[in-house]
Amino acid sequence: MAFLEDLKITGSLGNLSFYRMRGVDQIVVRQKGGASKEYIKNSPTFATARLHMGEFGGCSKMGKEVRHMMHPVRNLADYNFSGFINKALKIVQKQDGTSELGRRSIMLSRHTSLLAGFQLNKSTTFDSVVRTPLTYTISRETLSARIDIPALLRDINFHPNNRHARFRFEVSLGIVPDFTFDAEKKIYTPPVWYTAMFAPQSVSSPWYPALKGSPAASMEIALTDQMPASGGYSLMLTVGVRYGSPMEDD
Repeated sequence: MAFLEDLKITGSLGNLSFYRMRGVDQIVVRQKGGASKEYIKNSPTFATARLHMGEFGGCSKMGKEVRHMMHPVRNLADYNFSGFINKALKIVQKQDGTSELGRRSIMLSRHTSLLAGFQLNKSTTFDSVVRTPLTYTISRETLSARIDIPALLRDINFHPNNRHARFRFEVSLGIVPDFTFDAEKKIYTPPVWYTAMFAPQSVSSPWYPALKGSPAASMEIALTDQMPASGGYSLMLTVGVRYGSPMEDD
């Protein structure tokens, strides 16, 4: 990937495209061209490439579900993290050592540690704001989670954004299904039990004054009426800090 340093332009210029990307301060430069879409789709030369493209397409479909299950806190992010999620799922897919290329499954439920500790922010990470680690427990039996937040003291173990007077913790919990290749449909799909009824749940703490911090507290969250029919899924717990300013109605 190339970057433009001095000139500040976007658009096309000859065989080059100049554009801005979320999370990147500089202007990105890419060269146009390459094989046509139809040639890539039909030529024997790209047979292996098509298999890789199909697998990555499965990672992208599953990545969409991952992002959906963190929807309540997704707008806390300061960059487009879709690429990171897809990349992590591709690593998960490569762990399938039995299926042939083009049909490898994406079994996140067997490799959940690959997304553990994932940060929604690049410029200000959660750990840089809340210096004392949170503790949590997740129950697959009850599809629930409990988060224990330590007492926070400003400038001791709590370093918030200075532009806002209030803050609160927001928590989301959701079910992410594994994806497998459907040989009949020739696409990657989740289990048949996974439908639109599966959606993330969220809870929030009270608003606290950013100049002081907050007392120790526990937050509990559970998924109701979303029992999976079988295994092959992960419970994804996401925690974030949201800032705000008081209005006339507090």
